[in-house]
Amino acid sequence: MLIGVPAESMAGETRVAATPETVKKLKAQGHTLRIESHAGVAASVPDAAYEAAGAEITDAAGAWGADLVLKVRCPSESETPRLRAGATVVGMLNPFDATGLQRLAAAGVTAYALEAAPRTTRAQSMDVLSSQANIAGYKAVILAANEYGRFMPMLMTAAGTVKAARVLILGIDVLTAVIFATSLHFIMGPGGMHSFGHAAYFGLGAYGAALLVKWVAVPMGLALVAAPLVALAGALLFGWFAVRLSGVYLAMLTLAFAQIVWALVFQWEALTGGSNGVIGVWPPPPFDRAWVYFLLSLVLAAIGVLMLRRFLFAPFGYAMRAGRDSPLRAEAIGIDVKRVHWLGFAIAGAVCGVAGGLFAFAKGSISPETIHVGRSIDGLVMVLLGGIQTLTGPIVGASVFATLQDTVMRQTEYWRALLGIIILLLVLAFPQGIVGAFSSIWRKAGAKP
Repeated sequence: MLIGVPAESMAGETRVAATPETVKKLKAQGHTLRIESHAGVAASVPDAAYEAAGAEITDAAGAWGADLVLKVRCPSESETPRLRAGATVVGMLNPFDATGLQRLAAAGVTAYALEAAPRTTRAQSMDVLSSQANIAGYKAVILAANEYGRFMPMLMTAAGTVKAARVLILGIDVLTAVIFATSLHFIMGPGGMHSFGHAAYFGLGAYGAALLVKWVAVPMGLALVAAPLVALAGALLFGWFAVRLSGVYLAMLTLAFAQIVWALVFQWEALTGGSNGVIGVWPPPPFDRAWVYFLLSLVLAAIGVLMLRRFLFAPFGYAMRAGRDSPLRAEAIGIDVKRVHWLGFAIAGAVCGVAGGLFAFAKGSISPETIHVGRSIDGLVMVLLGGIQTLTGPIVGASVFATLQDTVMRQTEYWRALLGIIILLLVLAFPQGIVGAFSSIWRKAGAKP
């Protein structure tokens, strides 16, 4: 049988009548499926996912001309003529609307309204109304699991058994924090530029990747490549102004730029979703498995850190240090300090964009709250907690901070105050940072006869 799935035309309808999983099951029964191009975009299902499941991507005429047409909503007055005589349409057809049913009958179409299926058993396999209610419950569980950050047991409902809700583990958050902190350290330590707005590049990378997936339906790989490029563009623009200042004026200017980015994504609702953000940005198979996505995050984090280390111990890194320690002498020997620091700003922003892209896919969404000034402050705490003297410092600081935050927030509703007290005690105990303190102890121990 030829089965067609056209795109939904009703305003605000984001569902699609078939998923790649149902395509596989129908293909296994010998049916041919034609999916209208971009039919699943609003539901975050790209055409490539349907093709991988075995469906044919076609135009609207190809989907409407099938023997069996699957629809979420009843075909509209303009869509009904597209159905061929003798075809069958299945969906939520609103049988109480006589006009729609009479229109389908006049077209010689057999209509099956799923919401009119009798509840003869508790299996509910055909009871779409209860299924929609169940889906709402599952969504609540997924949102809770996203905050919980651990594995949850499988769910048992009257509609059957749902596989264990898999959520991305703490390790992915730690790796994302490591990339964020090391990129900030790159301009704070060797560059001597204190930024209070590093979250801007995190947000540009996250929104750049998420919006490409939402509006252009690009694959995750291209979105992750675009994330640092978008952040790089922002860093080049903001950095051109920032490197002309120093001290508290530089810090305030970077904070202002971060607030501009936050205001844009918060108020440009037509593009970014406003306060609701961008949702449904989930990684495709096989990266939808937590351990596979963890390995991807680990690889990208390693590449980012090693690349920053390469810059730090290259002539470029020494030029940054020279501009930090003595700008006048550096200019006297031919180093263009502003240009070097500008490029350093751009490199740090691009690497930070990678963290933003990973975060968007790890959480499945991105919102303005994620890139508020608080994330910039968290980055500063990570760098100072680990120690600003070496590149190892922000790695350790980010790992400790992310782990502490994840642990403490589960213990009490006043977790922010408790986390602040713990960070304060660590700073008092390790004024040079954790890595700096242990390095000092190691040197003293090695100096003893």
